[in-house]
Amino acid sequence: MDDYIQTPPPLDPSKSYVERFLRRFSKVDLPARSVDAEVDPKNYEQFVKAYKAALWHFEFNSGSGPFSPPRRDALRQLKRIGKAAETLRNELDAIFDINKGNWIFLDEAYMLNEPENADEIITGEYEGISFGDYEFQILMNGTSLLMDMTTEACDLIPKTKRGKPKKNAAAEELVRLLATIYEDNTGKIAGQGSYHNGATDLYEGKFNTFVENSLVHFPQRPPLTNNAIGEIIRRALSLR
Repeated sequence: MDDYIQTPPPLDPSKSYVERFLRRFSKVDLPARSVDAEVDPKNYEQFVKAYKAALWHFEFNSGSGPFSPPRRDALRQLKRIGKAAETLRNELDAIFDINKGNWIFLDEAYMLNEPENADEIITGEYEGISFGDYEFQILMNGTSLLMDMTTEACDLIPKTKRGKPKKNAAAEELVRLLATIYEDNTGKIAGQGSYHNGATDLYEGKFNTFVENSLVHFPQRPPLTNNAIGEIIRRALSLR
């Protein structure tokens, strides 16, 4: 699996985004017809479960879901959060500067709202300071932590050696998942079910149709042609 392909969250129907995904496919012939008739009825339920999981994996990694923004957008948003946290931290530092006379007013405001169990809250390294001082230190530490977290999150966003997601990486991973499902349920080799017909200049075969019938649920811009899908299958399965 490519290092920029991520494992999606479980297909938990209690989650709103999962429920929307499952509802979307409840109105279509989910198991692709090209494989449907060859699946042993005893294994049909497991086949459908594996097939839904494969499509869910593709949706998560194709950026079409509400949780996987394009890498450039994700980096931009994280950097904006980090910058806002840095600005807030600088403002807090300025307010905390006693020489500017700002802190005393905030400390008095905190005293007016000090809870009865303040002594139980202020423990460890903060023991002995005022409640206002404690709350302010927690806020400052929190903004510093947020700055560090956004930096780390930017580093964790998957990328290729050139810093750009590989084109059709999610589709290629879907093909590999579908190939396993196809072979497990039909006993046939997926690569032999996709071939180029020189007479028609089209890719044909039951596995090719299986992939096409799966990708049709995820409209692409521009649309993936038969030949484009055939080439994706060849790259994913390392076919010559």
